[in-house]
Amino acid sequence: MNISVRKILSCFIMTTVILLPLMSNTTLSEGRTERIFYFNSYDQSPNGETWETNPEYMVDGDNETYASTTMDRDIQLLNGNTCDGSGSGTITEVYLRTFGHWNSSGEDRDIILRPVFGGTLDGDDHIFNASSSEEWSEWFDITNDTNSHTFWTWPLVQALDCDVEVGSGDEGSFTLYCSIVQIRVIYTI
Repeated sequence: MNISVRKILSCFIMTTVILLPLMSNTTLSEGRTERIFYFNSYDQSPNGETWETNPEYMVDGDNETYASTTMDRDIQLLNGNTCDGSGSGTITEVYLRTFGHWNSSGEDRDIILRPVFGGTLDGDDHIFNASSSEEWSEWFDITNDTNSHTFWTWPLVQALDCDVEVGSGDEGSFTLYCSIVQIRVIYTI
């Protein structure tokens, strides 16, 4: 192999390694593809549902900045996401996940994700047993939740809201942190 072919091949490999994680579409097995979105707005109305400290950090798209709360059963309503409602293909699965932790010097708390369909209909509670270390939850399948859509479309993904609630725990002080909530859509072309 001559030097110029090696250089081109090396540049292609480096570019692929760098850009592949940045792509929003990922091809899965059996002709399925996924797109990842995140919630980028929250309820800012008077008396709205927000966590007590830095609620804007839960929707800034950065998993290194955190909204936090010290209140049992505190809820933040996420009411917008980065899906623009357009897309081709048939949606087969929809998931949620979050990134967070609790303060290691206090009591532990769970993060509960509850999808809200059509702006008013609550889905099931999906419980992330957060630890004192920053980590991602598992992907929670909301495709067939209570009150979910019987047939998912891209505009329905765009209209999806989510309650982020503090799970109750032992009495004592705590601080719970949440930095981002993502939506994973799996579809076939």
